[in-house]
Amino acid sequence: MDSVPLEAAYAFRTAAAEAVGDAWEKLDPDDRAAADTALTRTLLADRALAAAARDVLAGHAAVVDCRAAVDEAAVAALCASTSYQERIARLRTDAGWLVETVTSTPDSLAATPVALHLLDSTGRPLPERHLPWREAVRVMVTDHIPRSTSRLAALSGAVRV
Repeated sequence: MDSVPLEAAYAFRTAAAEAVGDAWEKLDPDDRAAADTALTRTLLADRALAAAARDVLAGHAAVVDCRAAVDEAAVAALCASTSYQERIARLRTDAGWLVETVTSTPDSLAATPVALHLLDSTGRPLPERHLPWREAVRVMVTDHIPRSTSRLAALSGAVRV
């Protein structure tokens, strides 16, 4: 499968997360908390995409279930157990793995049906959808990743002098 759009989307999101990290000391506490939450939710949603990728490659029923990304207990646990910089490192690692996995997905598996449990921009669940794997990745590239990138980019511009 073509992973160039996914790789580009992750590069922009990683750059936005790094910009927040670079400005961390200048951010006020509310903006730091918002950055923590935004990056953590991103990582939790990416875990759902990674789980679906593993299932597609293994020939199992695949689901991209992003609801854990708004589970306050899951967000709090990940925030408490890692620093912002550690989560940026995790973002890089996860992105690399996902890009590599999508690249190595044979065309014969690109049409594998995937159930999507996605969230709207306010975190509310959307109706379940079923798409081929290639389309599920496209949705992540055109919707999920740019949305989280925008949140992080906005926070990197929230520096108080």
